[in-house]
Amino acid sequence: MATDPTKAIEAYLLQATAAGETPSLCKFFDQEWDYVLNITKPDEDFHNNWKSRFNRVAKKTGVVVEDHEPDWEKLALALVQDRRVSNNDVTELESITTSSKKSSSSCSTTTSLSTTDFRWVENSYSQLKDNQRWWLYNHDGEKRKSVEDEMLKRALTCRQHSPIHSMIIDPMDPAWITEKYFTMDEMEIIRTHQVPELPELPAELSKYLLSFVGKHDMDTLLAHRQSTHFHPIKQASLYWAQKSIIDAMDLLVYDSLPNCMSSESDLLHDAWGFIKKCFETSKIKVTTGEKTMTATAQRRNNNRISEGGELKRKAVGTKVDIRFSYLQYEYGCVEAGLEDDQTGTKTINEGRLKLPRALKDILVQLSKSAPSSISKIKVCGFLISGFQITAYIMDCPNGGACRITKVGPHEFPRALEQFSAKMIPLLFLTWQIRQIMESTAHVVLNDSTMLMPTINSLPTNPIPPCMPSPKPSARKRSSTEAALH
Repeated sequence: MATDPTKAIEAYLLQATAAGETPSLCKFFDQEWDYVLNITKPDEDFHNNWKSRFNRVAKKTGVVVEDHEPDWEKLALALVQDRRVSNNDVTELESITTSSKKSSSSCSTTTSLSTTDFRWVENSYSQLKDNQRWWLYNHDGEKRKSVEDEMLKRALTCRQHSPIHSMIIDPMDPAWITEKYFTMDEMEIIRTHQVPELPELPAELSKYLLSFVGKHDMDTLLAHRQSTHFHPIKQASLYWAQKSIIDAMDLLVYDSLPNCMSSESDLLHDAWGFIKKCFETSKIKVTTGEKTMTATAQRRNNNRISEGGELKRKAVGTKVDIRFSYLQYEYGCVEAGLEDDQTGTKTINEGRLKLPRALKDILVQLSKSAPSSISKIKVCGFLISGFQITAYIMDCPNGGACRITKVGPHEFPRALEQFSAKMIPLLFLTWQIRQIMESTAHVVLNDSTMLMPTINSLPTNPIPPCMPSPKPSARKRSSTEAALH
């Protein structure tokens, strides 16, 4: 391997191009990891240096590359573990890796919690009364343990920001059993107790979608989709299904699926556009394009006035790719990324932390409006990673803990031979999620709770809110940032 990184990059670009692959800096790191680790100096700004080298060589050679960054945190930790870093260099490394972290679309890892953060978590759990806890019982009907108590034990041992710090539990997380917080039987109860159900589709819609089963070639699929015509108003659901099938098939027929040069907007519009169109006849409205969540904004601004009376700057809500709302409330959201990999850093971070927290913010707001119907409220979201999609359903079945139930991942078809087997489940799932949102909206609007005016009444949260996002550690501004200020 060349000692000059520009020559090493050039050799990789030519090799990848000859193999018919689209190169990226992330792939270069994966392929030449030992070389990258050996040549990188711990006291350099390796984030900007490697990016500028790679882009400069790509431009010089005329090779089109993917904008897919490597895991900078992994490189920083590897340099530390390689014992080539002094104590002074460790501080510099932390500064550099923090500077590589971006906003909502970041591929960064999560932030460590401070003592103040842990104090907030412990206080949030301890404020729950016995009747607000999810109790597990023994065979004699006696209380054995509360779900929230076990969650707190794990939360206090987890130094990285996690959903459990916001009282969110994923029953499919194996650590609950392997680390002996719950038995397998207890986790089965947590997973299945009042578990959300996917509603059945209208009979005529289900029959039409299932009529595509067994059709695998272009001529058969084209003939079948053209054999029926539906009225866009009188047969709205069937019209949506047929149009979704036509649009998805055309992407394959004309070989126009989104690729590595496409944007997230292209992906959502071309491949996943049927999600938005499913709601065209629903009272649930869809907005797209990095929309801020009002539920998150309300949580972040609850304490704008400090103890000293100072009015803090108003915070904005979390940005999501698609937002579902009706009247003044949100009922769900979508997080999307181009990376077609369920194990990618962005997919993991958004699916493990960002999306669950956004859904809980929505659930908290809805529970305030319908406090007597909390167990009936279901908040939904989609996590899209390239051509993979997973549905998230959050509820609060019993107590203070909010539970995540996942459906998927399901895959968008990439060949006509697999079209029916892949596309039909996607349309089923989309319609089912729409029905859950509409059902929740009905529950919220028809809740019978009446809050009578009283003197000096304090607002209450039926469900504890999400933990405030931990503050990243301070860092030195780069020379580029300094020049911009």
